Amino acid sequence: MVSLSITFADLTTILTACRTARAADCTPETLRAHLMGRLAAPYPRLAAAVRQFDAAQMEALAQYLLDGIELAEGPPIAERP
Repeated sequence: MVSLSITFADLTTILTACRTARAADCTPETLRAHLMGRLAAPYPRLAAAVRQFDAAQMEALAQYLLDGIELAEGPPIAERP
């Protein structure tokens, strides 16, 4: 299991910064760029943490966000019956 080595409060702040993300934005590098833009001014410490995440951490974060989008909105249209 991959650990982001951040607090749960930090994770919720990062997820809040993702509220405008779409499933298509959830590749690790696209998500990193999205988060860097959203976190840089209000949360520079978190932006720096995201910048330091390795490939496995970004993949885990992207998958977690995709799972959250699917939980909230349902599976992508292409997968719906």
